[in-house]
Amino acid sequence: SQMIYPAIIMYPTINEFDFIGEVSELTTVQELIDLVMQRPEEWFRDEKHKNFSAKSLLAFMETESGGLIKAGKKLTFHDILKKETPSVPLFDSALKIFLVPKAESESWISKWDKNVALERRL
Repeated sequence: SQMIYPAIIMYPTINEFDFIGEVSELTTVQELIDLVMQRPEEWFRDEKHKNFSAKSLLAFMETESGGLIKAGKKLTFHDILKKETPSVPLFDSALKIFLVPKAESESWISKWDKNVALERRL
């Protein structure tokens, strides 16, 4: 048997998100990216989505301490969640994944504030 989680997919660089009702713990990060990038051509023609593709996105997850980890694309969510350190929690019993275009990832990470992330949980 396997655990099934809902997932909140955040696209923080464009202030958009997706919600997926069921994601298996045996799903890899790449499989989830492939799923959410199955979109109509028009979506990719929008200027703000120009850096979005299954190959160009990096995945990050928030840690228990408010930091970030880069979620390796070959890892399953089971592998990520079972690690003792860094501990990646569920949020409202859901996975929370940030997808950021590689070209924008350094800028986005530099703006991440652990304290703000922790305050958002209260």
